[in-house]
Amino acid sequence: MASDLTFFQTVIKDIVFRGELGSAGPLISARPLGKPQRHTAPLGPSAIFHHSPRADSGSEGWWICEGLPPMERIFLAGFSRGDVQRLSRRFGLPVHPDGRPPVTHFPKSAAFDGLMSWVASHPKKAANWSHCHTEFDWYAEALRQISDAA
Repeated sequence: MASDLTFFQTVIKDIVFRGELGSAGPLISARPLGKPQRHTAPLGPSAIFHHSPRADSGSEGWWICEGLPPMERIFLAGFSRGDVQRLSRRFGLPVHPDGRPPVTHFPKSAAFDGLMSWVASHPKKAANWSHCHTEFDWYAEALRQISDAA
């Protein structure tokens, strides 16, 4: 995996998606295989939308967007509905083609399972990063689920 802050990784359609911790808490990053550029969006306030983006971006299709109105973060070039569903299940990103407000499913996802394993393996580092979150307190939820599973 990319760094010691990476807690989950999957590849869909030649794009490497990672669950990582950043200054705003858990995020999803996307990097096409063999390319250096990386795009990110926070997990929690993000969702997958199908829309025609702003005129200046020029790419119609599936996007990982943050908030409402949706702010484009990661373009999912060439993704089918099946690819979108796989990505949605792995990261708990809701799919909202009609622009409804997103409700996160991140705590029920494979990526969150990876985050819980990371928290259990790196308790001091996790505690140091626990203040990094937006609307969703990932650290408290990870500790709760770890405790419930014990």
